[in-house]
Amino acid sequence: MSDRALARRQWEAAQEREAVLDLDGALALYRAARAADPSYLPSQYDYFQLMRASGSVQQLRRELAWPDPRGGPLTLCLAQVTRLRRDDVSGGRRLWALIEAGREGCPLSLGVLFLGQWVFTVDLESRFLASGATLVRDAPESWRLWQFYCNGLVRAGRTREVAAVVRRAIALATNGFAKAHLYDMLHSYDAVGGWEAEAIAAALARDERPGVAMLSIWDDPRIWDERVRLARARGAWWLEWQAFTERGRRKIERSEPAAALIDLDRAIVIADRAGKAPLQIVSYMARGRANAKLGKLQGAERDLLHAIALGPEAEDPYYLYQSWHNLAHVYESAGRFRAAAHAVDQFVSLTRDPLPGSDDHWMSLHDAGTIRWKAGWHAAARVDFDSMVQTIDLLHRENGRCNGYYFAGEYYERSGDLQRALAYYRAGACQRDVLSIDGQDLAGLVRVYEQLDEPDSAEAVARFHDSAPERWQATEIPLLPEVLASRGRVADAVRVAQAWAERQTRGGHVQATALAKLELADLLLREGRSQATLREATAVDSLARSLTLTDERIRAGTLRGRALFALGERRGALRALEAAATLAAAHPTADGVLTTQLALADALAAAHRPQAALAAYDLAARTVERVTIGLRGDVDRAGYRERHLRPFDGALRVLLGAPHPPRAALDAAVLWAERRKAAALALATTDAARPPAPLDRPALQRRLGPREALLDYIVTDSLVAAIVLTDRGATVARLSITRDSASLLVERLRRPLVTTFAGRLDLSRAPYDLTLAHALYAALVGPLEPALAARDRWFIIPDGPLYALSFEALVTSAAPAGPKPEYAAASYLLDRVQVSYLPAAQFLSPAADRGGTLAGARVLAVAGDAPGSAREVAAIRGAFSPARVRVLSLDTATETAVRAAAGPYAIIHLATHAEVNTTDPLASHLRLWRDGGNDGYLHGNEIAMTRWRALARAARRPVGVRNHRRPAVRGRGVDGIGARVPRRRRPGRRRDPVARRRGLGRPDGHVLPRAGGR
Repeated sequence: MSDRALARRQWEAAQEREAVLDLDGALALYRAARAADPSYLPSQYDYFQLMRASGSVQQLRRELAWPDPRGGPLTLCLAQVTRLRRDDVSGGRRLWALIEAGREGCPLSLGVLFLGQWVFTVDLESRFLASGATLVRDAPESWRLWQFYCNGLVRAGRTREVAAVVRRAIALATNGFAKAHLYDMLHSYDAVGGWEAEAIAAALARDERPGVAMLSIWDDPRIWDERVRLARARGAWWLEWQAFTERGRRKIERSEPAAALIDLDRAIVIADRAGKAPLQIVSYMARGRANAKLGKLQGAERDLLHAIALGPEAEDPYYLYQSWHNLAHVYESAGRFRAAAHAVDQFVSLTRDPLPGSDDHWMSLHDAGTIRWKAGWHAAARVDFDSMVQTIDLLHRENGRCNGYYFAGEYYERSGDLQRALAYYRAGACQRDVLSIDGQDLAGLVRVYEQLDEPDSAEAVARFHDSAPERWQATEIPLLPEVLASRGRVADAVRVAQAWAERQTRGGHVQATALAKLELADLLLREGRSQATLREATAVDSLARSLTLTDERIRAGTLRGRALFALGERRGALRALEAAATLAAAHPTADGVLTTQLALADALAAAHRPQAALAAYDLAARTVERVTIGLRGDVDRAGYRERHLRPFDGALRVLLGAPHPPRAALDAAVLWAERRKAAALALATTDAARPPAPLDRPALQRRLGPREALLDYIVTDSLVAAIVLTDRGATVARLSITRDSASLLVERLRRPLVTTFAGRLDLSRAPYDLTLAHALYAALVGPLEPALAARDRWFIIPDGPLYALSFEALVTSAAPAGPKPEYAAASYLLDRVQVSYLPAAQFLSPAADRGGTLAGARVLAVAGDAPGSAREVAAIRGAFSPARVRVLSLDTATETAVRAAAGPYAIIHLATHAEVNTTDPLASHLRLWRDGGNDGYLHGNEIAMTRWRALARAARRPVGVRNHRRPAVRGRGVDGIGARVPRRRRPGRRRDPVARRRGLGRPDGHVLPRAGGR
């Protein structure tokens, strides 16, 4: 027999025990109420919630495994639901299908209530509203059921109705504890006025029961301190664990990881003592994050691996995949990209089934792509990013949500597909309610419109963004001033920035005012109003000191110094810049140190103090070398790439500025040029092995033979020069060509060779401009000829736009003019010079290492799935004795196998597909088979990382060529180093320079037969 009256009295008594934080007593009374009447929903639901939240999942499963016949459908539902593991999503979906079909005896409302909160994300949220309405009608005394119903209203977008529903619930509540929680809900939905909120808080504060009194400190940072104190005083270990964990997590979000560790250490002690895996995984994951943010990567790895090991017992896929997520970033920070890729793939896998259309899944794909991108595995990264975009599109089709559009736009912007980037930024900015538009989408639109040279559109979007500052964060600044300044309308930009600075000043937010005034000061300096710049920067310095805003003080000091220099007060300017640089060094950030040292160095150089300027450039350069590979977002890396060479360029200007620099300046310039290109190489290929240490001029000369020369080109915005080293001499030549002219001429020369027709290249009909090739020779090589006499083996180190130029195809003497190009009559550099390419001078190997022959060399032939690959491999077998050839056949040619086997071989032939990507050169790759250890994309930078002895020969059989309207290598320095493998050319054989690129070279100089009979 059931006793509903007794069950209700015991349930109310349990509520009173909760009010005084006696959770053990409350659970005992809930058990008694369930025994008195197992069909009474409030006691069953409250017990279910408390046991689940306290981590007692296994105990709850045992207690509810066999339905009590007196409980009818309620205990049947509880048994069916709790028999499932909480991470058994497919089992939860099967059970829901049976409940929905009416085949399990569990009513829909109860199935939604329990299953939707037990099995992780069985998608029942759309059913919460109807289910909640039924449940509160049957059990109006339960405040937790009213909470469930209100959550359903919010998810259905009916937030305005919540206040009336809560007020009705308050009228029906039968005890003070329930009323207190309902008043707390009323306040949380912002449905009460100030006076009513104060009255509610005062009434709750007067309640002597600690579980009620703590509800009165809404939005107070002391709430978690108070929870800790009250829970410890009452012996409520679970509430104490919750308070420590939540307080620690909030400190992490406030960028206070050291303070968070204190709380999380205590939370772990409590959870370990209780032996509750669902609680342990939460605390270990959070502490792992805190350690990661502090740079304690070993501690972070240890905590996160422990959390992952707890996953099966905890049955909580959310914290399991978040542990993998954080572990991936720990490995990424440590430069362990293969481990990071494995961890992030676990993150992707664990979010795919439970959450096929959720934000977590597309974010996991975004992280996977970002990690592979940073590692230099761009082809594999594109696969992840493309999957991310597909998931975002699916999410929109299924429920109209536009989350993730910014990240899709960012991906296409980074990849150079500006039209698609524009489409996604537009969708992100237009599909939602105007006031909820993310400022990131609008900022993305502005960037893309400016890159597309549509300044009017960029200005219109910036004006739209700036028209609604109420949706901004407190420290956000307008977009319009920078857009106007970029169009040369600096005076208009200053007026807008001035109005915004005045508005922020009236608002009284000190940091926001400082940031607004800094933007204004920068624009004033660009307008040439140095005195006004000085005034605003001095005001910012005063504001920043009041709140110890270090970054703002550094920026203000730098602007003050630059303004004083412009006013002719050089001593005061240098003092201000030195003070800013000292402050930045005491509180180092990459941006702060780089910016202040650059400003100081430029000023010292202008003041004709070259040694002091070089010292400041050196500090800035060391910052670049230290932080380049640690940059997070790729948009940040792209922005950083625009200025990361400035310290090196400045030093080279100082050293090579004179018409005839002295030998000491030349020696220093050699080292600076090596550092410059090594930093660019690190930015391009973040997972590559560290480049060799720089070599000074004498060491480089000792590595050169009597017929060899090293040509190191330097291309900056204000200087184009070449350092020429031989075993007997060294010189530097200032070239008359400019960077812009070189870029234009190289692009014109290459354009016919990379233009596609119907998606394909037709090199047999691509004209090669002999006159243009001769003009480039005259500009880039002709002035160096006196220093290169009797040298026919050149090591060329290109720079900037010259990376896209094949020097060996330059025309040394043009053929007579005629209606058709006389390729055979022209003379090419390759006719008399052997050319090798190096990424930087320190990569020049000793002469002894280059002097060997390929006699007796062993060959590794890799058979891919390219057409004709079998014939190529057969031809290699015929050209070498069987003992010298090893073949990796189609079924064994995985990337892992090739990388492991290739080391001892002097010749490697890869008869496989290749993909050339000129928009993203680092995505170019050779295609092999994937396996558990590698993705099957052998990228250029992965080849650079190897210790192979061979000069790799690959079947140049592109399967995809993208956007050949752009040069293969853009930007400054070694931005596309992976796009081309250094090539050697032998002088003496005259031939069409285009056709020269087509065959597959063999050690004896012959050309192996190609598929198709060529």
